[in-house]
Amino acid sequence: MSTPELLRKRLQKNWFDFLRLNSTKFSSNAISGASPPSLFVGNHGYPKIRVGPLVPPLHGNTAILDSPESWSGKSIDQIVNYRMNLVRGVVTCDANSVSGTYINSLQEIAMSAVPVESTATFVKSPIASRDIFSKSDETPSMLTAQISNFKTYATKTEPKIEKVYYDTDMPSNDAMMDLYNNGVSISQISKVLSVGMIGR
Repeated sequence: MSTPELLRKRLQKNWFDFLRLNSTKFSSNAISGASPPSLFVGNHGYPKIRVGPLVPPLHGNTAILDSPESWSGKSIDQIVNYRMNLVRGVVTCDANSVSGTYINSLQEIAMSAVPVESTATFVKSPIASRDIFSKSDETPSMLTAQISNFKTYATKTEPKIEKVYYDTDMPSNDAMMDLYNNGVSISQISKVLSVGMIGR
């Protein structure tokens, strides 16, 4: 058996063990916790796509769960463990529309300088994929559920992002360079772009 296949099987076993140990934690139709901050924007079915927050059943400083810049020196098992704790809530939205209460709440997450305390209520309890490591081009996100209600609490806006967000005349490429040159991480710039917050 090849090394990649052995790795996949080990991670798959870790996933099943994780689900068994945390079955009670993830069986509810609601999750309260601090989003790292993190969000998901899909592409299947474009322009009708699934978007939503990633929320762990953990509070406090959860930034490491979705901060690739902080993963240097971490093992694959550690990184996958970070992803295991994130529950992906989704709502189908029109990619051509970046307005409305729900999208605004996701933009608040993308603009936050710190983890965002939030509560996601689902139509049904989150569903676990049985083979999350089969697609090497996708970032594993373990549990998924359709959102019926999503609420964020007090956020701490990153001023550098807020500045370019409100500059509606600034082209997106200029906004990206401004953020990068002012120390905003690439992963956060990607989140800001994914929910249509910068550019004309």
